[in-house]
Amino acid sequence: MKKKTSRKSAQGKPTAAKKSGASKSKITPKFMSVPADDAQKNLSKIDHIVVLMMENRSFDHMLGYLTLEDGRTDVNGLTKSMANTFGGKTYHPRHLDQTAFKKIQDPCHSGSCVTDQLAGGNGGFVSNYAKTHPQDKHPELVMGYYNGRDLPVYDYLAREFVVCDQWHASALPGQTGSIPSLANLRAKTTQVPASLPYTIFHHLFGT
Repeated sequence: MKKKTSRKSAQGKPTAAKKSGASKSKITPKFMSVPADDAQKNLSKIDHIVVLMMENRSFDHMLGYLTLEDGRTDVNGLTKSMANTFGGKTYHPRHLDQTAFKKIQDPCHSGSCVTDQLAGGNGGFVSNYAKTHPQDKHPELVMGYYNGRDLPVYDYLAREFVVCDQWHASALPGQTGSIPSLANLRAKTTQVPASLPYTIFHHLFGT
């Protein structure tokens, strides 16, 4: 006749580890539950993601005032020492008194113009503007910038979020204008064939 095994006898005699309380230590399970992520829940509320890509505006033109006027030392913006010389005159950065200009006042942004403008440590903007806009008697226009009062939305974003003041294009405009940047946004390449074979839009829409 088999002896009936009790729960106590099945456990056996207490070991040194049990006596010392080691048995109370927790063992990490192989699979653990993950707490709810509110951020993931919020993603489900988004119906559309809008990407706004702007061009033909320099950092100094839009946010250079953060250093020049607001005195921020954490931003590589405009300084009083910056200047272009042309026709025997020196032109320093100046605050623009309006945000709307005529179409004919658009600075040239072809590959050859950009090369001229960047020459001499960004010293050719005024001379290039004067050369490409002989009808405009105010070449200092190209040295103008906006500030927080002009651009309150950008000002808020610059104060509340990260500002990338050392972001440089992976490809100098060269002979293709801003096309490399546009291609990089859409297809993650600066190579510009006649038609981009596969873009982010093909991926999103499964075409």
